[in-house]
Amino acid sequence: MVVLSLAGYLLIGGAVDHETTENGSYTHRLGALSSLKKLYDEQPSLAVMVGNGAASEPRLYAAGLLQNDGLQAVDDEYVDTIAQAGIIGLACFVVALGSALLGAGSATVLAGMFLVVAEGAVFDILIWPSTAVLVGLFIGFGSTERRRLIAANPGMKPATARFSDRR
Repeated sequence: MVVLSLAGYLLIGGAVDHETTENGSYTHRLGALSSLKKLYDEQPSLAVMVGNGAASEPRLYAAGLLQNDGLQAVDDEYVDTIAQAGIIGLACFVVALGSALLGAGSATVLAGMFLVVAEGAVFDILIWPSTAVLVGLFIGFGSTERRRLIAANPGMKPATARFSDRR
């Protein structure tokens, strides 16, 4: 996800004008990605692997490990997850997102999951209770939807199960 976020920023960076690239919102989000190097290079290996714990951002800002542009918000869920839960936490989050994307049996849940993944690249979505609940709901719906459909239709092939295929 981080690689996809970085690729998106690089692609968009070449397509937008100078005024947009000097916008504080744009540079702040790029700053989140630039803090990845500090998070990896300037921390003990254990912190890189398992993170610094929930609500550790103020300490990480004070230590200079997160972007320092005056706004203390990471605005990238994947970077925030690495900071708080490390590489292992990010891997678990990506597996949950991937499972929900692959398991989505309806276009509505699939569209919601794409929005969750995309929004995670520009906001720290799990820090806000309202979006955290929506993320959890979409992951839950996507992770169970196809299995329910297959259980209700025993002759259906798991790899191609969609709600439009109901008998």
